[in-house]
This record gives sequence, structure tokens and C-alpha cells, in this order.
Amino acid sequence: MKFEEMTIEAFTKELASDSPAPGGGSVAALCGTLAAGLGVMVAALTVGREKYKDSWEKMEEALKAGEKLRTEFIKLMNEDTESFNIFMKALKMPKIRKSRKQPAGRPWRRRQKRRRKFRFARLKNAARQRSLHW
Repeated sequence: MKFEEMTIEAFTKELASDSPAPGGGSVAALCGTLAAGLGVMVAALTVGREKYKDSWEKMEEALKAGEKLRTEFIKLMNEDTESFNIFMKALKMPKIRKSRKQPAGRPWRRRQKRRRKFRFARLKNAARQRSLHW
């Protein structure tokens, strides 16, 4: 089940279970989507009010950018858990050397690369969110 389809209760129960995923990456992405949602709310409350007419244009841009970030962070919540599960499968693959305890060759490296790519995307989105200047 995708996280965006879960209730808060169901997500937090899954988080508190003995399952290793969702974990810190999904929770960090959830925090990002919540922060983006609050920014969108502020922009939506500003647009249309005569008192803030000078900033309507900027707030409309913030609405679009914030909504894009909000949905991107939700996507990253799911991708984090998916990539972690793939990584865990890779750890269960046959070993090269018993002393190193690393899974064999390429599949393991690809999965590590995917995890790094996810972390970079999460950081990039956080930086974009910070630069919006609500």
C-alpha cells in the first residue's frame, strides 16, 4: 500500500512495528511534505486578500512550487521504503567472501547507488523548499 493512501494511525502503527521500513527516510520525507503543505496553506490564505495584494503574484508562484514539492516528498516516502526493501534483499544474496560479508557484485552496487540517489533527491527538495521564501 502506498503511504499517501494510509491513515495517520495506520502509518504510525507500521512505523512503530518491528518492520525496518518505513524508517527515517520516509519520516524525513513526510516532514518535508507537511512543511510544504503548511507553506501552501499560508500562500492560499494570502492570495485574494486585499490587504496582501502586493504579494499575490509571489504567493501564486509559491502555491505552485509548494504543491509540486508536497507531491514530490510523498513520492520520495514511497521510494525510500522501496529502495530500502531492495537493499535488504541484496544483503541476502550469496556472499563473495565470508570475511567481507558483502553481496555479490553488481546488483549490490546498483542498490547502493539507488539509495544514494534517493538521499540526494530528498536533500535537493529540502533545499528547494527552503529557497521559496514564503
